[in-house]
Amino acid sequence: MRAKLLILTFFLFSCSNFSNTNKFSQYYNIDSLLEFQILNLSQSKNINKVIYWDNIYEEKTLDSKSINWNKELNGFKNLDINQPSNLNAYSILSENNIIEYKKLIKNEGIISLKIIFDNSSNITRIFSTEIENNLLFNSFKTYSLYFDSLGLITKYILEDKQKTIFKDTLIYEISGEIGWD
Repeated sequence: MRAKLLILTFFLFSCSNFSNTNKFSQYYNIDSLLEFQILNLSQSKNINKVIYWDNIYEEKTLDSKSINWNKELNGFKNLDINQPSNLNAYSILSENNIIEYKKLIKNEGIISLKIIFDNSSNITRIFSTEIENNLLFNSFKTYSLYFDSLGLITKYILEDKQKTIFKDTLIYEISGEIGWD
């Protein structure tokens, strides 16, 4: 049943026109990948969610149908580097089932994005690093997404370490492990 749902969803996405005047497709399309996941995640069984916020730790098991997956994965939309300002901004290394994008100039924003595939060209993992500097704080974020053999997300992790102008350091992590069976 799950495989039929995936095939139907993939077919619908491949027949749709996703053109947007503010986007281009020089790099891997993370946006479409996340939309595909959001459509399918309500079919999963549950999610084990962990939130760590500056020495406060909380762990919950939730029914996947009760989650607003668009909101839950919103932070990962930063991984989409197909923005006009990023045109030719990344070097692209593609070898041994890995595509890696590294920012060529200005060490801010998404500075690296690595996509790992299995031997059947299915995504297994995505790792990324983002740096943000502004007047109030400096932030170093890491993103991780893990996928099963059907291309469904099984785990996500977003970690952020922020240092404020007052030299305070805030560390937080949000992670979720998704049960499909």
